Amino acid sequence: MICNDPDIVRLLVRHKANTSSVNDDGDTALHLGVMDDDEPYGEALLAMKADPGQRNAQNLTVAESARNLGSTSCLELLLSHSSIGDTVTAS
Repeated sequence: MICNDPDIVRLLVRHKANTSSVNDDGDTALHLGVMDDDEPYGEALLAMKADPGQRNAQNLTVAESARNLGSTSCLELLLSHSSIGDTVTAS
């Protein structure tokens, strides 16, 4: 289930929802959030320890997907997240 409401994301994670689950394309909830350029959704997932370095079926990290899609607010958020400094390759 994909839900772009940060409060519901927090509730699901508190009840042990897996932030690393993927859809048929290998995208995590964080990948899907950047597809919508949804910064609050991304913030909620990162606060709940979603892994921004996880790669999808196209072998792209969340930050690489954000860059490719032009999701600038999400890319800035991801780049400010301390654990992903090495996960974005130069364009």
